[in-house]
Amino acid sequence: MQWERHSILGVAIDALTLETAVAQVDTWLAQKETKFIATANAEMVMRAYKDPAFGQVLAAADMVLADGAGIVWAGEQLHKHFPARVAGIDFMTALVERAAQTGTKMYFFGGAPDVAAEAAQRLESRFGTLPIVGVRDGYFSASENDAIAADIRESGAQLLFAGLGVPKQEYWLTRMRPQLPGIVSLGVGGSFDVLSGRLKRAPLFWQKNRLEWLYRLALQPSRLRRMGALPQFMWQVKRSANRRRK
Repeated sequence: MQWERHSILGVAIDALTLETAVAQVDTWLAQKETKFIATANAEMVMRAYKDPAFGQVLAAADMVLADGAGIVWAGEQLHKHFPARVAGIDFMTALVERAAQTGTKMYFFGGAPDVAAEAAQRLESRFGTLPIVGVRDGYFSASENDAIAADIRESGAQLLFAGLGVPKQEYWLTRMRPQLPGIVSLGVGGSFDVLSGRLKRAPLFWQKNRLEWLYRLALQPSRLRRMGALPQFMWQVKRSANRRRK
């Protein structure tokens, strides 16, 4: 499958819908390929813009989805079309639903103690018994990296969901990729918190009006410092758009 990739402030982001992204993962799973998927929002793009090392991590991803209204907005400003926002949690949920149908083995890695397990239980109440072959929280030291990778590998997992937060999950999945052959891995940020029921997701109205970020800020005021990246992102996008017009 071929698709367009658009550069947003130097980060290549794939112009995919949820359905086409899931279909591509199906193909990779059938071919037993080793792949790494990232989901990019404005904050991540600004991090990559300022930190070349993180930019290289995103550049190494096999798929980078437009997770965030800011990315779709930037595409509009730069005349680069993204057919849809593909939120990481929606992508993960769609992959889990697909795994319920195909038997694809999954491993949940990340979050506070018990959170990933609670997410698994709630997903099973929604989709029925799921082929989840491993669950582990996100509290570990670097000395445990090899053992964790071995556990994931030996579990027979084909899909790995890593909720370690940005940028830790992207660095970890990139670094450990050689030890995870035949596995499609995805960084899912705080998705386990929402799927477990510990954190409420924004109502559909907020999502459709590109205000999910504001709802999350209201629930988690500690995110305010991180939100400083948003005006910087908008300014840089506008600046880039103005240069293109000259």
